[in-house]
Amino acid sequence: MFTTDTTKAIRKLQTKSAGILDVFTSTVVDLHAVNQEIDDHINTREAEIKRIQAEHAELHLVKGGNLKVIERINTILGKPLEEVLNPQ
Repeated sequence: MFTTDTTKAIRKLQTKSAGILDVFTSTVVDLHAVNQEIDDHINTREAEIKRIQAEHAELHLVKGGNLKVIERINTILGKPLEEVLNPQ
């Protein structure tokens, strides 16, 4: 059987081990929480990127449509596009 000093030493070491385990458990939980925040930011940024890419594509479509109208008008007026855009 253990002596009182040995029993106290064992309990102290068990308490110390439990405290260390709690620190690791807490660290794992905290890191999971941080990773969730990171994932939230990633998802937000990806949504922003998709929105901006769609806007970018639409701007190019509008620009292309405008250039076609300009070409048609210039054809009617009989002037090349470069002459209208860069008069001398």
